[in-house]
Amino acid sequence: VYAPALPAALLDEQGRPVTVSGRGEAVHAPARLECATLPDGGGAVRAWAGPWVQDVRWWDRVTRRRRALWHVVVGDGDTEVACLVGIEGGRAFVEAVYD
Repeated sequence: VYAPALPAALLDEQGRPVTVSGRGEAVHAPARLECATLPDGGGAVRAWAGPWVQDVRWWDRVTRRRRALWHVVVGDGDTEVACLVGIEGGRAFVEAVYD
């Protein structure tokens, strides 16, 4: 688990940032994850699940925020890594890597 989360880019097949609609649906499927800490700086998304949208502190007008979480598997057959990726405010972050 990374605290703070690591800056990343979760991209679709066209190289556009993956976004989530107001209804919590993926606008485009993730195809690539880039993050300097990952082996080879990231790579092709081999499998994914999500998004799961969270309304964080929904009761507080000052600190509430909305984010989406994805589980993605990145890399080739020899160096695959599973990650928890968060998208908030149009930016992606790697929040954790699974062993």
